[in-house]
Order: sequence, then structure tokens, then C-alpha cells
Amino acid sequence: MSPESLPHLDAVLAELDWLQRFASELLADQAAAEDVAQQTLLAALEARLEPGLPLRPWLRSVARNFAYQSLRRGAARAGIPYDPPTRSETLPADALVIARESKRAWVERVKRLSAPNRDAVLLRYYLGLSCERIARRLSCPVATVRSRLKRALAELRLGALT
Repeated sequence: MSPESLPHLDAVLAELDWLQRFASELLADQAAAEDVAQQTLLAALEARLEPGLPLRPWLRSVARNFAYQSLRRGAARAGIPYDPPTRSETLPADALVIARESKRAWVERVKRLSAPNRDAVLLRYYLGLSCERIARRLSCPVATVRSRLKRALAELRLGALT
């Protein structure tokens, strides 16, 4: 693999420290965490990632999967069945209902935003784009993106209070 065939190499390497910290949070065994970080780094370098999309969510998902594989292998060596808890097993039913209703309410509030403000919010908080990238995508100044986000967040907060 030559550097020319890895257009996202710099972006991946820029996330290396974060990736190692994240893997350490997932696994108590430091050697296993380092293995997970290395496997994730290798997967990122081999993947055909679309340029411009946020890298960290992809890395988080891949690292989490490698961590689960590591835990399963360790449990199998010890003769213990490993079944990771699902979200419904880790939260009481009432909390799940409240979380679902809260999410639905936020989605409705975002839908009611004006189109320019809604676009800015979705690009920033759903896709994780920077204000600069949003400005390029929407063909407007960065200051406009920031003011749209500020107005939208104020409107969302106000809607949460009523």
C-alpha cells in the first residue's frame, strides 16, 4: 500500500491517540486494548472509506466490535459463555420508554425548525461535520452556519421547556 492509495491515512493517524484511549476504556486488559486499537487502525487503512465523512463514528463501531470479539475469545478460552448485554438488559423498562419518548420529542422539534436551521443542525449533530464543512456544503459563510446553529439550539431548548 502506497501513501497515494490511502487518501485517508492522515485522518486515521490523527485519531490514533483517541482510538487507543477508547480501546482502553472498553477493555481492562491493556495488551488486548492495544490489539483492538491496532486491528481497528489496520481495518481503517484497508477500508474504502468515503472521503469527507466523519471517521470517529466508524472507528468507534469497528473498535467496539473488535473488543467484543476479544472478550468472546477470552471467555471461550476460560470456558465461560459470553453474551454481551443488550441495551434493554442494562436499562430498566421505564427508562427505555422515557428515552424513546424523549428522542421522539426531540425529533419532532428538529422537524419544526426552519429548513436552513434544520439542515445546519442535522449536518452538525447527525453527520458530525464541522462548521467549515457545513458552510462549504451549503454555500454560505461560516458565520451564517454558526448563527443558524445558535438560533436552532435556542429554539430547541425553548421547545424543551414548554
